[in-house]
Amino acid sequence: MTEALVKAFLDTVYIAECRSGQVEIAIGHLAARLEAEVQGKCFAFITAWNPMGCRRDDEENNAANRELVSLIDSHRVERIPMHAVSPDNAWFEAGWLLSDVSRVTLDQWARRFEQLGSLWWQRGHAVKMRIYHPKMPSCNNAFIDWIE
Repeated sequence: MTEALVKAFLDTVYIAECRSGQVEIAIGHLAARLEAEVQGKCFAFITAWNPMGCRRDDEENNAANRELVSLIDSHRVERIPMHAVSPDNAWFEAGWLLSDVSRVTLDQWARRFEQLGSLWWQRGHAVKMRIYHPKMPSCNNAFIDWIE
């Protein structure tokens, strides 16, 4: 984990495919438009793409995504297509917006798919990043939860 990667996470745009069309959210901001369209007390974003931040080809990413979908569906969690994209469009990861999934479950799933981060927030609160790494002393951002 590097400061540059943390900054990249914070700069990433997260886009949900809602009934009304695409809805963008960002870490540290409220997600009022998204919350108006999706029921739930809390929300999360997870992907199975590019484990440990290492690029994989589409075939590997799609296979991991199918496994993640099976896991989500087996827990009867509502999912909506969502993706993450860097501001320069150089990095893309398809994933899922989830409603009413606990942080514990989200963290288990993220670790299972070797993800460096996920998003989780409560309705009416700012979107927060969950980074699966010991806290970096140089990164003091109230919208990042460091999960060891």
